[in-house]
Amino acid sequence: MGKTKKVQTLGDSARRFNFTQRAIAALPTPKEKRGAYRDLQTRELGLLVQPSGHRAYFWYRKLRGVPTWKTIGDVEDTPLDRARDQARAYSHAAAEWKRNNYKDDNPLEPPRDEPTFEKLIDDYCEKRIRAHSNRPERAEHIPSSSINSRNHCIEPVASIPTRVGRGRVE
Repeated sequence: MGKTKKVQTLGDSARRFNFTQRAIAALPTPKEKRGAYRDLQTRELGLLVQPSGHRAYFWYRKLRGVPTWKTIGDVEDTPLDRARDQARAYSHAAAEWKRNNYKDDNPLEPPRDEPTFEKLIDDYCEKRIRAHSNRPERAEHIPSSSINSRNHCIEPVASIPTRVGRGRVE
């Protein structure tokens, strides 16, 4: 009789076992929903198995009460040791951030690009002015740099309400 591996259940969505190449290859492909497994050796390392057969390593942990998920890589492309090392590196970065009382930005999030005023105007004109224009062929010829003039989509600064109260604008 063959040996069966004991898998600990962590609720409905994740099961824990010691990741090895052989154990990962032996995991069944789910029929409908994806399967999530967690490593016993490296706590935050997980394996996601899709119904399509795709398998990927991931790192998961709550940071400041917010669930944080980072995909490490495909099982075919990423060796197990490298996935464990990457999971430990993510955990170390999160621990350092916590140790510093969350002073700076989250080190696991990519830096955000701050939009410029010109970018905001271009997006507004693209999504509102050109998309909802009665004459779209004419709106296509409005150059973005001239949008901020008085005759186009931005109202003069004097007409912008200065104080907003309960149900009224002054």
